[in-house]
Amino acid sequence: MSLSDFFDVSSVAVIGASSDPLRIGGRPVAALIKYWLPNNPERRIYPINPNREKIQGIQAYSSVHAVGEKVDLAIIAVPARAVPSAIEDCARAGCRAAIVFTSGFGETGSDGQARQQELVVRARELGVRLLGPNCLGFLDMHQGLFPTFADAANYDGHLQGSVGVASQSGAVMSQLLMLARRRRLGLSKAISTGNEADLDLPEAIRFLAKDPATKLIIVYCETARDGGALIEAFEAARQSRKPILMIKSGRSEAGRAAALSHTGALAGADKIFDAVLTQYGVQRVDSLTDAIDIAYVAAQAKPPSGVGRVGIVTISGGAGVLMADQASAEGMALPPPSQEAQAALAELIPYASASNPLDTTAQAVNELGVWSKSVATLLDGTYDAIVMYLAYFGESDRLFEPLLKAMADLPGGGRPPIIFCSLFNGANAARAEDAGFLVFEDPSCAVRALAGWSRLGRRPDVGDDQPEPLAPARLSLPDMPEGQSEAALSQLLERASIKTPPQKLVTSPDAAAEAGRELGWPVVLKVSSPDLPHKTDAGGVRLNLKSEKEVRAAYAAILEAIADKRPDARIDGVLVAQQITGGIELILGSQQDPAFGTIVMVGAGGVLTELFEDVAFCRAPLREREARDMIARLKVSALLDGFRGGPAYSRDALVRAILDFSTLALRLAPAANIEINPLLVGERDCFALDVLLEPVD
Repeated sequence: MSLSDFFDVSSVAVIGASSDPLRIGGRPVAALIKYWLPNNPERRIYPINPNREKIQGIQAYSSVHAVGEKVDLAIIAVPARAVPSAIEDCARAGCRAAIVFTSGFGETGSDGQARQQELVVRARELGVRLLGPNCLGFLDMHQGLFPTFADAANYDGHLQGSVGVASQSGAVMSQLLMLARRRRLGLSKAISTGNEADLDLPEAIRFLAKDPATKLIIVYCETARDGGALIEAFEAARQSRKPILMIKSGRSEAGRAAALSHTGALAGADKIFDAVLTQYGVQRVDSLTDAIDIAYVAAQAKPPSGVGRVGIVTISGGAGVLMADQASAEGMALPPPSQEAQAALAELIPYASASNPLDTTAQAVNELGVWSKSVATLLDGTYDAIVMYLAYFGESDRLFEPLLKAMADLPGGGRPPIIFCSLFNGANAARAEDAGFLVFEDPSCAVRALAGWSRLGRRPDVGDDQPEPLAPARLSLPDMPEGQSEAALSQLLERASIKTPPQKLVTSPDAAAEAGRELGWPVVLKVSSPDLPHKTDAGGVRLNLKSEKEVRAAYAAILEAIADKRPDARIDGVLVAQQITGGIELILGSQQDPAFGTIVMVGAGGVLTELFEDVAFCRAPLREREARDMIARLKVSALLDGFRGGPAYSRDALVRAILDFSTLALRLAPAANIEINPLLVGERDCFALDVLLEPVD
């Protein structure tokens, strides 16, 4: 049984029904009578109230069981103490789906959480699925099925459409509903999940992903209780080619937990959440208004190319600059008109520069045809969307009517979206939309919405996808390196196909000198100890040694420094390694996230790691596409291709190292995290120059 059993219903019981349509128990009765019953004479509402014969003109019953007919869906609007018996009543009557409006459960603290757990355990025993408790219910716009006490449901003017909403907050669901109404944007279904004692946000997303009426999903998320389930929901939406816009609250770093010296310091709960959204093609938006604006464009425009080329036509040079700035900030392209279009525009508007933004100047007020002809000229495939800044034309019938008439000559179906950006009275905004144009009042909001719509076209496509990599077998405890001995960790990396410099573990100055001679100068000396993960801090590292004499001296200096700073440290010996130079220093790290599991980080490494914080995260296991995308998100990635005439370094070798590291990190998880810093990316290969391993409590 799933959420479909909540929507595919022909009878609804309201337990705790009220005759007052303004009370919580009365609002769903009123909404169902007004919007749901008239669409099908076979539908039934059963108000449940033992103290009333009729509720809002409909026969009332003392219990669901007393109805004597099968009830498909129950709405529970009684005090918390009466909810368990209401669930029992539903089960006796064969009702298997219940929405629990009632608060006083998990949101109130430990006692309420205990009551909630008891409730859901009993409901599962009885075969009753719960939406809630502390839940505002849902709305099905196409059926008029509004089992909710949201006052927003009682407003006329809601439109049927293709945008679905899944929200962990009932108030946010209501706000989105009202914003969509104001925007003249049609919704398909809107679901609030409340305390999620049973049905949760991922299940709501999966349901909308399979819903034929839904083409785009807006999600409001406060917390990811089950990261794996959320990812499955994202994948379900991607497989159905339904984009997701997510508003995620909680951007603070309060919940981050540092694990390794750099990885933990750079990773935070919000950064990891962002990374997971990017990995699975979910677009994060900052506000409810942005979500509705992007959905508004998507609902009326053809699928975006993902390129993001916008053409701006404006009556004001200043407004054109403002929109150009916003477009650049959003990563949108502002290509000039094609050569053919420039020639046509120069003839049409000889007093203006045929550029982008195209400033028609105030002369266009006297020649309204300039606008329609200019836009028609730009509809040659150069732009994915056109924005027209019209100041306050939409407020004036005298100005707007002839403009709209002139614009009626534009080509029809298949054209890019055209936005009228102007102040509007309600009638003119509706007329513009009915004529096939989009309307915005704020030019920056218009460009931001176009940018969000364009990004929907950059989601990983199902047809281009690679197979999901299989998670490797976990390393058993006997396979784990004991402590953080440099030699043991180097062997671990080599077994994982991650290269380390040629090296040799020695236990005397003479052996160190011989190893240096065999490996070739210069060499590096590093103490190998399970008790010294941070070797440099203890004086356990010496670099750029070019002779046997320097190696012997460095060997003695390392042992002397360790004896002074960490006399208790166990020492396996000293590792002599070939010093490899020439390349880019990066960092690879793993982190255990409580919701999403093993997270891999790549970024600028060495001494620059925490200074620049140029890092990217991705959930393991990684596909090759995801590894390449992580690299592309780094500023330092420009150095790989030969920055300003410099040498190019192997992007392919780096991809292989990231994928091998992802596999190793998964094998170590959840027992330990691992960090390579630096990872030296050369012209042909990558080498791990230093590695840390940290057990996870």
